[in-house]
Amino acid sequence: MKLALAVTVTLVIAGVTSLGADEPRETPPSWLQVGGDYRFRVEGFDGARFQAGNDDAYTLSRLRVGLTVQPARPWRIVLQAQDSRVYLKDQQPARPPFRDVLDARLAYAEFGTASKPGLSARVGRQELAFGEQRLIGTADWLNTGRTFDAARATFRRARVVADAFAGYVVSVRTDRLNKPDPGNVLFGANIVLPDLVPRSTVEPYFFGRRAPHQVTEAGAAAVLHSGTVGVRWIPKPVGNVDAGAEVAGQLGSTGTDRIRAWAGHWTVGYTLPDARYQPRIAGEYNYASGDRDRHDATRSTFDQLFPTAHDKYGLADQVGWKNVHHLRGGVDLHLSRRVLTMARYHSWWLASLQDALYDASGALVVRSANGSAGRHIGQELDVQAILSGLGKAKVSAGYAHLFPGGFLQQTTEGKAYSYPYISLNVGF
Repeated sequence: MKLALAVTVTLVIAGVTSLGADEPRETPPSWLQVGGDYRFRVEGFDGARFQAGNDDAYTLSRLRVGLTVQPARPWRIVLQAQDSRVYLKDQQPARPPFRDVLDARLAYAEFGTASKPGLSARVGRQELAFGEQRLIGTADWLNTGRTFDAARATFRRARVVADAFAGYVVSVRTDRLNKPDPGNVLFGANIVLPDLVPRSTVEPYFFGRRAPHQVTEAGAAAVLHSGTVGVRWIPKPVGNVDAGAEVAGQLGSTGTDRIRAWAGHWTVGYTLPDARYQPRIAGEYNYASGDRDRHDATRSTFDQLFPTAHDKYGLADQVGWKNVHHLRGGVDLHLSRRVLTMARYHSWWLASLQDALYDASGALVVRSANGSAGRHIGQELDVQAILSGLGKAKVSAGYAHLFPGGFLQQTTEGKAYSYPYISLNVGF
């Protein structure tokens, strides 16, 4: 790693102690709210694409400033500008998601309040996030994040919350105004039912997608039309045991190809509240189908849509929710009221030998040409620490190390991948 990495980390740590108290400021009028946040992160990697010497280290800066105007109680207008920059980066420094100089991140009008009973509606550039954001989320870990130009309606009652939406994902354009891809449409509905099953919350959903500029297995240009139907199950803890699950299936077509895919997520945890540091021990299994035959006009690779995928399948973000068996175990420790530490172990296998490895963004990483490279992708160890309670400031740091398995050793140079970071967030 570069000398700048160590120097910048030292400066960040030294500056945290001055951020614990809020500065006095004038109170704006009741119809106007002004605020924002600033995030500074230092990160790097060794062994990108599992190649020796393929490394980089850099700093990320992101400033968000917004205001909310509420001239009358049912109505409000929300505006937020974002400035994302990257420094000291050698590889692809100007590309999203690292850099997006001063752009409109949020710009929507809202009637009603989604968190209160009744009907509300929101139109304009906004965030969309449902459940654990495994399919649709804000991707906030990225320096640019994700927003949608969309219309959304929410109906809330004591025993149901129903959302319906339709819109376009906003394409980040470095040094130009961001705008949506008008052909890439996302729409759907998400329902939260807290009393459908005793002591559980059930969330059924449907997400539809249209995407142009796709290619069939035969190589012809085509348009993707798909529907993802799924359900989340979040039971209330039983004693010290907590659990959760999500299962989704996909149907549709890409030109003459048909889509048949599915994925699942299952987790269980156990907390020892009376033990020192209140440890929580958890285990998790994730599965996403892969394509068994690239020439049978049937696509079985699960499409993870537009998720917040960071640290869901490994802190290093080298594996996504596509063509994978994923086992995860970990422990959380509250070292003090302000300090939370986490340790995780991951192991992955390909669901289909004929399909590829995909990263957290859904991009193809590597494929075995004839499916003979083996199934085991590799293992990863992660450690993280979060320091909060510093007024409106929070500091986090982590390190991930991925040990390549047989598949990566056969299809790449087999170099281990490592990812360290330290981050400072300040709200104002």
